Amino acid sequence: MKALIAAVCLVGVTVGCGDDDVVTPPPASPEAIVRSNLRPDSTEGWLYYSFSGDSVVPASQAATSAWDVKVAYLQGEGRTRSVDVLFNSGNAGSGTTRAMVWAGRFEQVTTIPADESFRTEDTAVANRIVPNCVLCPNAIFAYDLISHTISPAPDKTVLVRLANGSVVKFQITSIYRDAVAAPTMFTPIGFYHFRWQWLRKQ
Repeated sequence: MKALIAAVCLVGVTVGCGDDDVVTPPPASPEAIVRSNLRPDSTEGWLYYSFSGDSVVPASQAATSAWDVKVAYLQGEGRTRSVDVLFNSGNAGSGTTRAMVWAGRFEQVTTIPADESFRTEDTAVANRIVPNCVLCPNAIFAYDLISHTISPAPDKTVLVRLANGSVVKFQITSIYRDAVAAPTMFTPIGFYHFRWQWLRKQ
């Protein structure tokens, strides 16, 4: 037993990394958390979500730090051509959530970039963390001109840094009711399906 403890301690010493190394911590949660068919209220116009609480936050708390990300109500029958996704870092509330778009598939994201890589939200359309257009370089959605449908980009993942330093990876996987595989412009829209996972939990 003593030998085993010594071996474990030795491994702990030898795998230590220097200040300049990329931080690659083990996931703080073993599996991604999946949420389905969450729909914003048409009157409020937004759905507010907290990663720390793993819960939908009432719109009455929109001006507080209770939520981390909000997604917009969407209109159907081809009228929606962009999707608004905003983070709570000052302009949209009183929180300090910051985020960035990472060019990589959700399953492949295991590293946490430097703190300065994360941005505070800017509600000006041109400067949002997640562009509300489908042709921008960091767009996380793609618009099909033939079917008039919107699909999440599979090779884009959003990394979110919470106020306490925790980091999650986040990806919207569908915006259609029941996440149908082949939606049309008449498929009910604005039903958010997403997955997220702790990369670092403080």
